[in-house]
Amino acid sequence: MKTIDSCRIYVVSREPDINGNYPFRRVQTVIENLNGELRIDAPKNHSGFGKATTFPQFQSFKESYTYYDKKSIFKGVYNRDKFYYKLDPFTMDSLDNFRNEGLILKANFRLLEFSQRLENNSRYKKIIH
Repeated sequence: MKTIDSCRIYVVSREPDINGNYPFRRVQTVIENLNGELRIDAPKNHSGFGKATTFPQFQSFKESYTYYDKKSIFKGVYNRDKFYYKLDPFTMDSLDNFRNEGLILKANFRLLEFSQRLENNSRYKKIIH
């Protein structure tokens, strides 16, 4: 399956629970409109005999997005057409022993009204040019 509706990521909590364990916590930001492939093992390791330490992995092929238009986020004030992150294609490897440090995604932030406001306001034109 190449097209994926959305992806929720869980990371290890920074705070221990009452038993001293570090449980998984769901990242609140959902990645949407993914296009990619989940690879279970290295292509030439069909029997699983060898050690492929970076597998399983997910590789995205196109940009994906994060939106903040849910009613639970400031009553849905952030319209997804004007406020979002566009993520560059990425690879997440070692999914069976994932570490928080491995979750670094490059993205472009888009706030349409803010950029238009700056461009149209003569007071700020000196900053832009």
